Amino acid sequence: MDLASINPRLAAVAAAQPNARQAADAIATLEAQIGLPLPAEYTDFLKDYGALKIQNTDLGWFVVTFLAGDQKVVQPGYFGGFSNTERIADRYKKFIDPSKHEDGVGTLIPQTMIPIGVNAGTDYVLLDLSADRSGWVWQWPEQYATWGTEENNRMGLIARSFTEFLAGIGTEDEVEAALRR
Repeated sequence: MDLASINPRLAAVAAAQPNARQAADAIATLEAQIGLPLPAEYTDFLKDYGALKIQNTDLGWFVVTFLAGDQKVVQPGYFGGFSNTERIADRYKKFIDPSKHEDGVGTLIPQTMIPIGVNAGTDYVLLDLSADRSGWVWQWPEQYATWGTEENNRMGLIARSFTEFLAGIGTEDEVEAALRR
């Protein structure tokens, strides 16, 4: 993957973090733990760039679209960087394993999505691994309720591919300007 041609500023951040790369065996372990293959573009990103931290840069902002009834709500979103494979596996287990939840709460997210990043609060960036939407990137405002119930049914679309997501990561000012267009 040539991140410099997709998002040069993100590539510059990556150049300063060469130890963020994820090993092929760590990626294979993650795939085995979740039971689903990762999209090739995401696997390439993990190998070439990995668990980039961007919270101390101007980057991390993106446009996200939520559905509110019949209307689309387009707003800014933010995250602090990409999680490493261990963190992804740990959070995934936490979110999908009802035995880790209290009060009869079931799966918190669709089982075909993995948490690849989080903001300073509780909004997660999820990568879709389903057959029909593999590689799509979503924002999930964490809710402690079974996924699909009235209390936990909100997810916003960020991008229809991982590469599109990377290209769309910018500064707060850039995202605000895009929203005004």
